[in-house]
Amino acid sequence: MCAWVTIGVAGDEQPWFDMANCSMCKDVSPALMHKMSWNHYDLSNGIMSVSVVQADAMADFNAMCASMEATGKKLAAGEKLPLCRACQTYGSYMAKGMKTEMVHTDFGSVRLSTASDPEVVAGLHTWAATTRAEMEKMEKAATQGAH
Repeated sequence: MCAWVTIGVAGDEQPWFDMANCSMCKDVSPALMHKMSWNHYDLSNGIMSVSVVQADAMADFNAMCASMEATGKKLAAGEKLPLCRACQTYGSYMAKGMKTEMVHTDFGSVRLSTASDPEVVAGLHTWAATTRAEMEKMEKAATQGAH
């Protein structure tokens, strides 16, 4: 699915994803990453994120989700934790009124991230586009590394 690398946007000091140092992303193990997909789709009022996980990795996925939820609660309570740019940016939309709803499924999860503020919606669309581009870079790196 994806190589386990830290990739940043050209010219930026901090990477978009930082799987080693981000308090939210550190729970996504390389083994789990290779057994799941994570896709983002634009909605008229935000984005929909869909995770599809291989059956033999569902226990690991559920544990990762629980850990991320616990980290999210710490952040919401004001605890300062290191975050990558993707998580910082996503969190900034929460501070601007974004609402989220997560549905756990037998194949993974579906998360709706929505807002009534057009600027937040536009930001979510940009976040999703950047995330898709960065994931594509990781997939290309994995393909090149496999040869």
